[in-house]
Amino acid sequence: MRNAPDQSKIGETLADAVSFLLLTGARWSEAAALTWDQVDLKEGWWHLQDPKNRKPLTVPMPKAAVEILERRDKTNPFIFPARSGAGHISEARGVLEKVSAAVGVRVSPHDLRRTFRAVSGECGVEFWKAKLLMGHKISGDVTISHYTETSDLRYLAPESNLIANWIVRQGVIAASNNVIQIPSKAKHGGQS
Repeated sequence: MRNAPDQSKIGETLADAVSFLLLTGARWSEAAALTWDQVDLKEGWWHLQDPKNRKPLTVPMPKAAVEILERRDKTNPFIFPARSGAGHISEARGVLEKVSAAVGVRVSPHDLRRTFRAVSGECGVEFWKAKLLMGHKISGDVTISHYTETSDLRYLAPESNLIANWIVRQGVIAASNNVIQIPSKAKHGGQS
């Protein structure tokens, strides 16, 4: 949708925001309000001063997300500005409806976080690393809580890129129109 020739400016912004969510595992509120002074595209990271867990967090940004942001207009302080240009986007309903129609299931911003987590597992990324990349607190583990860096996560850039590369690769496969849908067993009464 981002590259469609007839895409409006706000449609492109929303498609970029949804892509950013999927590639980073970010919360909607974190991505929507992201400003240019919170990111370093050259070094590939973004910073949240006051995330949900109330601990400042620096997160690696996968190369695929950096590429999306590099194409964005940098004249507004918000990376994903509102249609009016004042403030930031507030929702991506239209884009998510199109995504939902394409995949055949309703998709919300939080579903993109769940997908990020599922993909991290598919890629063999350890659970605690995925949780940190998603901005979750890790409590109950003394080693992680007291002996592991949990506020500057740039050391997790390889894992961040591994997850994003898997997502991008699946998009390329899907766009190739070389995929045959195989009916699930549930549709055939459990028989193959």
